Amino acid sequence: MRTCGIEIINDTALLLCLEKTGDGSLEISKLSTKIKLEEHDNSVNVKQFAASIYAQLNILDADSIAIIKRQSKGQFSAGALSFKIESIIQCYPNKDVSIVAPATVKAFLRKNPLTIQAKYKYQKNALNAAHYLLG
Repeated sequence: MRTCGIEIINDTALLLCLEKTGDGSLEISKLSTKIKLEEHDNSVNVKQFAASIYAQLNILDADSIAIIKRQSKGQFSAGALSFKIESIIQCYPNKDVSIVAPATVKAFLRKNPLTIQAKYKYQKNALNAAHYLLG
């Protein structure tokens, strides 16, 4: 089974694909990547971003996809651009995309700790979301 965890930070979507092999071990796909939305006011750029995200999701061919939920209110709320990116990803036509709360993922990880680590620190939350989907 292959899952894709996505974290949105400002104008960038971090995609990390995690696969459970036949022997039960976990592997991070080398195709994991980050895609940035440049000049979000330009509709051509938004369409190119959507095409890039959808193409990457097609390549990853994940069985399930989840985005880490961001705060919509309060002092640490996410910006409008990140919600624009989220809506583009949610419109992915080939698979359902779910939104998971960080607290839900954290509770899952307490009971099911990860046996591998992300290559880069910034991939940690996307990896946790992908691991949650495998559970």
